[in-house]
Amino acid sequence: MLQSPTIQDGGAANGSRNARLLQFDIEPGLATRGQVIAEHLYTLTLNGTALTNRHTPVSEVLAVNHNTFLVLERDGLGLGVGTNTRPSFKRVVLASTTGASNIAGGAFDLAPGSPGQANLPLGSAPAGVAPLARQDFVDLIDPAQLVKFNLNISTNQDQNTISEKWEALGLIPLQDPSRPDDFFLLVGNDNDFKASVVVHNGVAVGTNDVSVDNMLLAYRVTLPGYGTTLPSTTPPEVAWKLPATPAKVSVAGQLIGIVGATTVDLRQISSPGSIGINTNLPAAIQPVVDALQGPTPTSGAPATPIRPPPFPSRTEEASVTPLEVCSLPAAASRSSSRPRPIPALAKRTARSASSTSRTPTASTTASPS
Repeated sequence: MLQSPTIQDGGAANGSRNARLLQFDIEPGLATRGQVIAEHLYTLTLNGTALTNRHTPVSEVLAVNHNTFLVLERDGLGLGVGTNTRPSFKRVVLASTTGASNIAGGAFDLAPGSPGQANLPLGSAPAGVAPLARQDFVDLIDPAQLVKFNLNISTNQDQNTISEKWEALGLIPLQDPSRPDDFFLLVGNDNDFKASVVVHNGVAVGTNDVSVDNMLLAYRVTLPGYGTTLPSTTPPEVAWKLPATPAKVSVAGQLIGIVGATTVDLRQISSPGSIGINTNLPAAIQPVVDALQGPTPTSGAPATPIRPPPFPSRTEEASVTPLEVCSLPAAASRSSSRPRPIPALAKRTARSASSTSRTPTASTTASPS
Protein backbone atom coordinates (compact mmCIF):
# COMPACT_ATOMS: atom_id res chain seq x y z
CA MET A 1 0.00 0.00 0.00
CA LEU A 2 1.26 3.47 -0.87
CA GLN A 3 1.68 5.85 2.05
CA SER A 4 0.05 8.74 0.19
CA PRO A 5 -1.53 9.52 -3.20
CA THR A 6 0.82 9.46 -6.19
CA ILE A 7 2.03 12.77 -7.64
CA GLN A 8 -0.35 12.54 -10.61
CA ASP A 9 -3.22 11.88 -8.17
CA GLY A 10 -2.50 15.07 -6.23
CA GLY A 11 0.41 14.23 -3.96
CA ALA A 12 0.39 16.08 -0.63
CA ALA A 13 -1.00 19.27 0.91
CA ASN A 14 -3.86 19.79 -1.51
CA GLY A 15 -6.70 17.57 -0.34
CA SER A 16 -5.87 14.45 -2.32
CA ARG A 17 -7.15 11.28 -0.63
CA ASN A 18 -6.78 8.28 -2.96
CA ALA A 19 -3.91 5.99 -2.05
CA ARG A 20 -3.40 2.64 -3.75
CA LEU A 21 -3.15 -0.97 -2.60
CA LEU A 22 -1.46 -3.42 -4.96
CA GLN A 23 -1.65 -7.21 -4.83
CA PHE A 24 1.20 -9.29 -6.25
CA ASP A 25 1.03 -12.95 -7.21
CA ILE A 26 3.60 -14.92 -5.19
CA GLU A 27 2.38 -18.42 -6.10
CA PRO A 28 5.35 -20.47 -7.37
CA GLY A 29 5.08 -21.85 -10.89
CA LEU A 30 2.43 -19.47 -12.19
CA ALA A 31 2.98 -17.25 -15.22
CA THR A 32 1.83 -14.23 -13.19
CA ARG A 33 4.28 -14.81 -10.34
CA GLY A 34 5.79 -11.48 -9.25
CA GLN A 35 3.25 -9.46 -11.21
CA VAL A 36 0.48 -7.11 -10.05
CA ILE A 37 -2.83 -8.95 -10.29
CA ALA A 38 -5.03 -6.38 -8.54
CA GLU A 39 -4.93 -2.69 -7.66
CA HIS A 40 -7.45 -0.96 -5.43
CA LEU A 41 -8.12 2.54 -4.09
CA TYR A 42 -7.88 3.27 -0.38
CA THR A 43 -9.50 6.52 0.72
CA LEU A 44 -7.53 8.48 3.34
CA THR A 45 -9.04 10.99 5.75
CA LEU A 46 -8.36 14.73 5.62
CA ASN A 47 -7.25 14.97 9.24
CA GLY A 48 -3.54 15.36 8.54
CA THR A 49 -1.17 18.26 9.04
CA ALA A 50 -2.03 21.26 6.86
CA LEU A 51 1.59 22.32 6.29
CA THR A 52 2.66 18.88 5.03
CA ASN A 53 -0.10 16.37 4.25
CA ARG A 54 -3.74 17.39 4.55
CA HIS A 55 -4.52 13.70 4.40
CA THR A 56 -3.41 11.18 7.05
CA PRO A 57 -0.60 9.07 5.57
CA VAL A 58 -0.53 5.29 5.95
CA SER A 59 2.27 4.28 8.31
CA GLU A 60 1.74 0.51 8.45
CA VAL A 61 -0.41 -2.28 6.97
CA LEU A 62 -0.98 -5.72 8.49
CA ALA A 63 -2.81 -8.44 6.55
CA VAL A 64 -5.38 -10.30 8.64
CA ASN A 65 -6.21 -12.60 5.74
CA HIS A 66 -6.28 -12.43 1.93
CA ASN A 67 -8.84 -9.61 1.82
CA THR A 68 -8.82 -7.92 5.24
CA PHE A 69 -6.18 -5.55 6.55
CA LEU A 70 -5.35 -3.42 9.55
CA VAL A 71 -4.20 0.01 8.35
CA LEU A 72 -2.46 2.52 10.63
CA GLU A 73 -3.21 6.13 9.65
CA ARG A 74 -1.81 9.08 11.55
CA ASP A 75 -1.20 12.80 11.41
CA GLY A 76 2.25 14.35 11.83
CA LEU A 77 1.69 15.77 15.31
CA GLY A 78 2.88 14.76 18.75
CA LEU A 79 5.96 14.74 20.94
CA GLY A 80 9.12 15.16 18.89
CA VAL A 81 7.70 17.38 16.13
CA GLY A 82 8.77 20.68 17.69
CA THR A 83 5.29 22.19 18.02
CA ASN A 84 2.74 21.91 20.79
CA THR A 85 -0.22 21.35 18.48
CA ARG A 86 -2.58 18.66 19.73
CA PRO A 87 -2.72 15.48 17.57
CA SER A 88 -6.05 15.03 15.81
CA PHE A 89 -5.92 11.61 14.10
CA LYS A 90 -4.01 8.45 14.92
CA ARG A 91 -6.11 5.35 14.28
CA VAL A 92 -6.01 1.71 13.31
CA VAL A 93 -8.53 1.13 10.53
CA LEU A 94 -10.06 -2.15 9.35
CA ALA A 95 -10.14 -2.33 5.57
CA SER A 96 -11.45 -4.96 3.15
CA THR A 97 -10.91 -5.50 -0.56
CA THR A 98 -14.23 -7.38 -0.79
CA GLY A 99 -16.31 -5.52 -3.39
CA ALA A 100 -13.50 -3.07 -4.24
CA SER A 101 -12.85 -2.29 -7.91
CA ASN A 102 -9.70 -3.58 -9.58
CA ILE A 103 -8.09 -0.74 -11.57
CA ALA A 104 -4.93 -2.65 -12.52
CA GLY A 105 -4.06 -2.05 -16.17
CA GLY A 106 -6.77 0.57 -16.64
CA ALA A 107 -6.60 4.28 -17.44
CA PHE A 108 -5.68 5.19 -13.85
CA ASP A 109 -2.79 2.74 -13.97
CA LEU A 110 -1.03 4.12 -17.07
CA ALA A 111 2.11 6.24 -16.98
CA PRO A 112 1.40 9.99 -16.76
CA GLY A 113 1.11 11.56 -20.20
CA SER A 114 0.58 8.29 -22.04
CA PRO A 115 -2.43 7.94 -24.38
CA GLY A 116 -5.63 7.26 -22.46
CA GLN A 117 -4.07 7.91 -19.05
CA ALA A 118 -6.32 9.43 -16.36
CA ASN A 119 -5.58 10.86 -12.93
CA LEU A 120 -7.60 10.03 -9.85
CA PRO A 121 -9.66 12.93 -8.47
CA LEU A 122 -8.48 14.71 -5.34
CA GLY A 123 -11.52 13.91 -3.24
CA SER A 124 -13.69 10.83 -3.40
CA ALA A 125 -13.22 7.87 -5.71
CA PRO A 126 -14.15 8.37 -9.38
CA ALA A 127 -17.60 7.35 -10.56
CA GLY A 128 -17.93 3.62 -10.98
CA VAL A 129 -14.84 2.79 -8.90
CA ALA A 130 -15.42 1.33 -5.43
CA PRO A 131 -12.57 1.85 -2.95
CA LEU A 132 -11.72 -0.49 -0.09
CA ALA A 133 -14.39 -0.58 2.57
CA ARG A 134 -13.01 0.91 5.77
CA GLN A 135 -14.09 1.10 9.39
CA ASP A 136 -12.38 2.86 12.29
CA PHE A 137 -11.18 0.26 14.76
CA VAL A 138 -8.85 1.67 17.46
CA ASP A 139 -8.38 5.36 18.25
CA LEU A 140 -4.84 5.77 19.60
CA ILE A 141 -5.49 9.28 20.95
CA ASP A 142 -8.74 8.51 22.78
CA PRO A 143 -8.08 10.21 26.16
CA ALA A 144 -10.02 7.49 28.02
CA GLN A 145 -7.61 4.90 26.62
CA LEU A 146 -4.43 6.99 26.82
CA VAL A 147 -4.82 7.44 30.57
CA LYS A 148 -4.47 3.65 30.96
CA PHE A 149 -1.01 3.95 29.42
CA ASN A 150 -0.25 7.11 31.45
CA LEU A 151 -0.05 9.07 28.19
CA ASN A 152 -1.65 12.35 27.12
CA ILE A 153 -2.26 14.62 24.14
CA SER A 154 -1.79 17.85 26.07
CA THR A 155 -0.53 20.96 24.28
CA ASN A 156 1.66 21.45 27.36
CA GLN A 157 3.85 18.54 26.29
CA ASP A 158 5.87 16.40 28.68
CA GLN A 159 7.65 13.05 28.45
CA ASN A 160 4.28 11.26 28.59
CA THR A 161 2.77 13.11 25.62
CA ILE A 162 2.04 10.68 22.80
CA SER A 163 4.71 10.80 20.11
CA GLU A 164 4.22 11.64 16.44
CA LYS A 165 5.18 8.52 14.49
CA TRP A 166 3.25 5.32 15.17
CA GLU A 167 4.43 2.92 12.50
CA ALA A 168 4.20 -0.74 13.61
CA LEU A 169 1.37 -3.26 14.02
CA GLY A 170 1.34 -6.81 15.33
CA LEU A 171 -1.30 -9.35 16.35
CA ILE A 172 -0.77 -12.01 19.02
CA PRO A 173 -3.48 -14.69 19.53
CA LEU A 174 -4.51 -14.87 23.18
CA GLN A 175 -5.28 -18.59 22.83
CA ASP A 176 -8.14 -18.18 25.29
CA PRO A 177 -10.47 -21.19 24.77
CA SER A 178 -13.45 -19.16 25.96
CA ARG A 179 -12.66 -16.29 23.53
CA PRO A 180 -10.86 -17.79 20.52
CA ASP A 181 -11.31 -14.59 18.44
CA ASP A 182 -9.40 -12.37 20.88
CA PHE A 183 -5.95 -10.99 20.12
CA PHE A 184 -3.48 -8.54 21.56
CA LEU A 185 -3.00 -5.74 19.04
CA LEU A 186 0.44 -4.21 19.49
CA VAL A 187 1.09 -0.72 18.10
CA GLY A 188 4.67 0.57 18.07
CA ASN A 189 6.23 3.96 17.44
CA ASP A 190 9.39 5.23 15.73
CA ASN A 191 11.34 7.68 17.85
CA ASP A 192 13.54 8.85 14.93
CA PHE A 193 16.66 8.55 17.14
CA LYS A 194 15.36 11.37 19.34
CA ALA A 195 17.48 10.74 22.43
CA SER A 196 19.22 13.43 24.43
CA VAL A 197 22.52 12.02 23.12
CA VAL A 198 22.58 9.71 20.09
CA VAL A 199 25.41 7.18 20.24
CA HIS A 200 26.61 5.04 17.30
CA ASN A 201 29.28 2.39 17.86
CA GLY A 202 30.18 4.00 21.15
CA VAL A 203 30.56 7.48 19.67
CA ALA A 204 28.17 10.38 20.31
CA VAL A 205 26.91 11.49 16.90
CA GLY A 206 24.04 13.84 17.76
CA THR A 207 21.88 15.49 20.39
CA ASN A 208 18.20 16.39 20.69
CA ASP A 209 16.37 18.92 22.82
CA VAL A 210 13.45 16.50 23.29
CA SER A 211 13.77 12.77 23.98
CA VAL A 212 11.16 10.38 22.59
CA ASP A 213 10.85 6.90 24.06
CA ASN A 214 10.19 3.79 22.00
CA MET A 215 6.84 2.30 23.03
CA LEU A 216 4.43 -0.54 22.35
CA LEU A 217 0.74 -0.01 23.13
CA ALA A 218 -1.25 -3.20 23.73
CA TYR A 219 -5.00 -3.46 23.09
CA ARG A 220 -7.20 -6.50 23.49
CA VAL A 221 -9.35 -6.78 20.37
CA THR A 222 -11.82 -9.24 18.93
CA LEU A 223 -11.64 -10.33 15.28
CA PRO A 224 -14.55 -12.74 14.74
CA GLY A 225 -13.74 -15.57 12.39
CA TYR A 226 -10.00 -14.98 12.42
CA GLY A 227 -9.05 -16.90 15.59
CA THR A 228 -6.46 -19.64 15.36
CA THR A 229 -7.07 -23.28 16.21
CA LEU A 230 -5.76 -23.81 19.71
CA PRO A 231 -3.15 -26.51 20.18
CA SER A 232 -3.92 -29.48 22.40
CA THR A 233 -3.12 -28.98 26.08
CA THR A 234 -2.33 -32.69 26.49
CA PRO A 235 1.44 -33.30 26.53
CA PRO A 236 2.52 -35.53 23.66
CA GLU A 237 3.57 -39.07 24.44
CA VAL A 238 7.14 -39.73 23.32
CA ALA A 239 8.02 -43.35 22.61
CA TRP A 240 11.68 -44.24 22.78
CA LYS A 241 13.79 -47.33 23.36
CA LEU A 242 17.39 -47.87 24.34
CA PRO A 243 19.40 -50.27 22.17
CA ALA A 244 19.74 -53.85 23.41
CA THR A 245 23.55 -53.57 23.16
CA PRO A 246 25.96 -50.67 23.67
CA ALA A 247 26.00 -48.23 20.75
CA LYS A 248 29.12 -49.18 18.79
CA VAL A 249 29.90 -48.49 15.14
CA SER A 250 32.65 -50.26 13.18
CA VAL A 251 34.67 -47.83 11.04
CA ALA A 252 37.71 -49.13 9.12
CA GLY A 253 38.04 -52.04 11.49
CA GLN A 254 37.76 -49.92 14.63
CA LEU A 255 34.86 -49.93 17.05
CA ILE A 256 33.72 -46.40 17.86
CA GLY A 257 31.37 -45.74 20.75
CA ILE A 258 28.68 -43.11 20.32
CA VAL A 259 27.42 -41.13 23.30
CA GLY A 260 24.79 -38.43 22.91
CA ALA A 261 24.68 -35.32 25.10
CA THR A 262 23.72 -31.69 24.84
CA THR A 263 25.34 -28.54 26.17
CA VAL A 264 24.79 -27.46 29.74
CA ASP A 265 23.94 -24.06 28.24
CA LEU A 266 20.77 -25.48 26.71
CA ARG A 267 18.58 -22.83 28.32
CA GLN A 268 20.58 -20.07 26.62
CA ILE A 269 20.03 -21.47 23.12
CA SER A 270 16.63 -23.16 23.42
CA SER A 271 13.47 -23.43 25.54
CA PRO A 272 13.54 -26.85 27.24
CA GLY A 273 10.70 -25.98 29.62
CA SER A 274 10.74 -28.05 32.81
CA ILE A 275 13.40 -30.49 31.58
CA GLY A 276 16.15 -30.84 34.15
CA ILE A 277 19.67 -29.79 33.17
CA ASN A 278 22.48 -31.80 34.77
CA THR A 279 25.47 -29.49 34.82
CA ASN A 280 27.83 -32.30 35.94
CA LEU A 281 28.26 -33.58 32.40
CA PRO A 282 31.27 -35.89 33.03
CA ALA A 283 29.45 -37.70 35.83
CA ALA A 284 26.40 -38.16 33.61
CA ILE A 285 28.33 -39.52 30.62
CA GLN A 286 31.01 -41.65 32.34
CA PRO A 287 28.75 -44.65 33.14
CA VAL A 288 27.78 -44.81 29.46
CA VAL A 289 31.41 -44.60 28.35
CA ASP A 290 32.38 -47.32 30.83
CA ALA A 291 29.67 -49.61 29.45
CA LEU A 292 30.84 -48.98 25.89
CA GLN A 293 34.42 -49.85 26.82
CA GLY A 294 33.34 -53.18 28.31
CA PRO A 295 33.08 -56.43 26.36
CA THR A 296 30.52 -56.63 23.62
CA PRO A 297 27.76 -59.06 24.69
CA THR A 298 27.89 -62.37 22.94
CA SER A 299 25.11 -63.37 20.61
CA GLY A 300 22.03 -64.35 22.49
CA ALA A 301 23.25 -63.03 25.84
CA PRO A 302 20.99 -60.52 27.51
CA ALA A 303 22.31 -56.98 27.39
CA THR A 304 22.12 -54.48 30.20
CA PRO A 305 20.53 -51.24 28.98
CA ILE A 306 22.78 -48.22 29.16
CA ARG A 307 21.17 -45.56 31.29
CA PRO A 308 22.84 -42.34 32.46
CA PRO A 309 22.10 -41.18 35.99
CA PRO A 310 18.68 -39.53 36.25
CA PHE A 311 18.60 -35.76 35.81
CA PRO A 312 17.62 -33.78 38.89
CA SER A 313 13.97 -32.81 38.96
CA ARG A 314 13.67 -29.12 38.14
CA THR A 315 10.43 -27.45 37.25
CA GLU A 316 10.48 -23.77 36.40
CA GLU A 317 7.40 -21.57 36.41
CA ALA A 318 7.24 -18.52 34.19
CA SER A 319 6.57 -15.26 35.96
CA VAL A 320 4.42 -12.84 34.01
CA THR A 321 3.82 -9.27 35.09
CA PRO A 322 0.25 -8.44 34.03
CA LEU A 323 -0.12 -5.39 31.81
CA GLU A 324 -3.25 -3.30 31.98
CA VAL A 325 -5.32 -4.19 28.93
CA CYS A 326 -7.34 -1.48 27.31
CA SER A 327 -11.02 -2.31 26.95
CA LEU A 328 -12.15 -0.03 24.20
CA PRO A 329 -15.39 1.89 24.71
CA ALA A 330 -18.68 0.25 23.88
CA ALA A 331 -19.58 1.18 20.33
CA ALA A 332 -22.46 3.35 19.25
CA SER A 333 -24.63 2.90 16.22
CA ARG A 334 -23.20 4.02 12.90
CA SER A 335 -24.22 7.42 11.64
CA SER A 336 -25.40 7.97 8.09
CA SER A 337 -22.24 9.94 7.25
CA ARG A 338 -19.91 6.96 7.81
CA PRO A 339 -18.01 5.22 5.04
CA ARG A 340 -19.69 2.03 3.88
CA PRO A 341 -19.44 -0.65 6.60
CA ILE A 342 -17.58 -3.91 6.39
CA PRO A 343 -20.18 -6.62 6.99
CA ALA A 344 -19.36 -9.35 9.51
CA LEU A 345 -15.82 -8.11 9.83
CA ALA A 346 -14.78 -7.31 13.36
CA LYS A 347 -15.58 -5.55 16.57
CA ARG A 348 -13.61 -3.90 19.28
CA THR A 349 -13.67 -5.59 22.65
CA ALA A 350 -15.57 -3.82 25.37
CA ARG A 351 -15.84 -5.86 28.55
CA SER A 352 -19.07 -4.15 29.43
CA ALA A 353 -20.66 -5.44 26.22
CA SER A 354 -22.16 -8.87 25.78
CA SER A 355 -19.41 -11.44 25.18
CA THR A 356 -21.73 -13.59 23.08
CA SER A 357 -22.41 -11.01 20.39
CA ARG A 358 -20.42 -11.32 17.16
CA THR A 359 -22.13 -8.46 15.33
CA PRO A 360 -19.57 -5.94 14.07
CA THR A 361 -19.75 -2.50 15.59
CA ALA A 362 -18.42 0.82 14.41
CA SER A 363 -16.22 3.35 16.12
CA THR A 364 -17.90 6.00 18.25
CA THR A 365 -15.92 8.79 16.59
CA ALA A 366 -17.38 10.87 13.80
CA SER A 367 -16.46 9.99 10.25
CA PRO A 368 -14.16 12.26 8.24
CA SER A 369 -15.73 14.92 6.08
